[in-house]
Amino acid sequence: MRVVCLYRVEPAGYFGVPDGQKVVLPANAAGVDVLSPTLDTRSGLLVNHGTLSSFRSDDAAVREEVVLEDARLRFNDEFLTVMVEADSLLAGANAARVHVTRFLRHLMVAQPDYFRATLMQYEGDSEPVQIAQPPVRLMNCTLYNLDELRQRIRLAARRSLTEDTRLMRALVYYEHARFLLSIRTDLSPPMSAHGRYLLASAFLHFWKAITVVLGDPGTDRDYQRRFRKIGLPANYWKATVEPLKNVRDDADVAHYQLDDEAIGRVEATIPMADSVCRQVLERYSEHLNTGPVAA
Repeated sequence: MRVVCLYRVEPAGYFGVPDGQKVVLPANAAGVDVLSPTLDTRSGLLVNHGTLSSFRSDDAAVREEVVLEDARLRFNDEFLTVMVEADSLLAGANAARVHVTRFLRHLMVAQPDYFRATLMQYEGDSEPVQIAQPPVRLMNCTLYNLDELRQRIRLAARRSLTEDTRLMRALVYYEHARFLLSIRTDLSPPMSAHGRYLLASAFLHFWKAITVVLGDPGTDRDYQRRFRKIGLPANYWKATVEPLKNVRDDADVAHYQLDDEAIGRVEATIPMADSVCRQVLERYSEHLNTGPVAA
């Protein structure tokens, strides 16, 4: 069966066509002054357009066809048609995805940017056209407790008075871990290769934040004393921190060599890593004995 899949490749601007709100210009216009819209500072309103896009002419459209092993890829501007032979419609769609993914990774090297392809539709010789359905996010939910938030605002303000180099480094690591997890939430699908790398990197940054304060067994001889010094229980490392280290080592998180079983362990441990990290940061902040914030 011949299976035909239609993708849309982004960023579309490289094909000389509209690309959202971006201004799209030919590369030979690089020496031309490009002006932004003018903002009237008195009213805050835009009062002219600035430089407008200059799209490609009809006869300059990208019409390229390449053959990759058993797949044929045909570009019509940013629309990419992939044709493969397969035993079933699903097998053909999967094979096309593999070819497109590999091709775009090489295109990113040749044309430096992050390229992504979205499947629009697919069909087989004797099968009707199937419209690709993106995952549907049914609900996002945020729970709030205003009394707790008020207390936490005051607590964060008191702790932020401390200027301690070790604490500042740990907080940056923690912030980056939260940032990586927020990106992964918006990925579709979240368990793509990039979703896995984001998850692994977030775990590593939780671990870095913890060990900046408590020390790392591989480099710090006093790691068994630091947690006691800041008032954590005597069995804290063995009972709480070492299980995180085991996941870091066993799942080879540091090298992103994550199979399904390993990524499952990392994902299951992320809440614990976050909790332990926050506990260590809070305990260390209290140990530094910051003063109260004036009303």
